[in-house]
Amino acid sequence: MTQRLLHGARPYPDVVAFADSFLAEAERPGAIRGRAFALTLRGEANCSSVPSTPPTTTCGWRRS
Repeated sequence: MTQRLLHGARPYPDVVAFADSFLAEAERPGAIRGRAFALTLRGEANCSSVPSTPPTTTCGWRRS
C-alpha cells in the first residue's frame, strides 16, 4: 500500500495530506502503530518530493 501511494499517480502533497488525516485519526484512540505508519508515510513523501539533495543534507534538512 505504501509503495503504491508513494510511486503511483497521486502527487506527493496529496500523500502528505492523506498521511496527516490518517495521523489525526490514529491519535484519537491512541493507535500507536497507526501513528507510526502515518509518520513514516509522511516522511517518505516529503523525502521523495525533494528533487535532489546534496550529500550533507537529508530530505532538505541539515544534519546536526
